[in-house]
Parts: sequence; structure tokens; C-alpha cells
Amino acid sequence: MTVTITTPIPATALIPPSLYRRLVARVTVEENVPREYAERVVTQAIYFLQACALNPGAHLAPSPQVDPG
Repeated sequence: MTVTITTPIPATALIPPSLYRRLVARVTVEENVPREYAERVVTQAIYFLQACALNPGAHLAPSPQVDPG
């Protein structure tokens, strides 16, 4: 059996840094959360969107915590 180990792509590599910063700022203000939490929300939202793109028809849904991202 062959096992392939891949390094995950950082979420911040999937969108431009300026967009990432704007999304984090928006979540920070609109959700009234600390910046560190907003960064986690946006990062997980990016991974969620990637999962949706890679699995069309899978009927995926974000968690309530990730949805604002």
C-alpha cells in the first residue's frame, strides 16, 4: 500500500492577502469578536469554500461559527 502525504495549502494562499485582511476586519466589526477569533473564522470559511468546490453536490454546510466568514 502506498501512502501519499501532502502538505495542506494555507488558507491565506487561496485568496489575495488584501482580501483576507478585509474579510477579517469585517468579521471583527460585524460580529464584535477579537481579531484572532475573526482570523480563525475567515480561515475556516476559506477551507469550507474550498471543500465545497472540491466536492460539488456534497450538500456541505458551514457551522454557525464559520458562517459569518
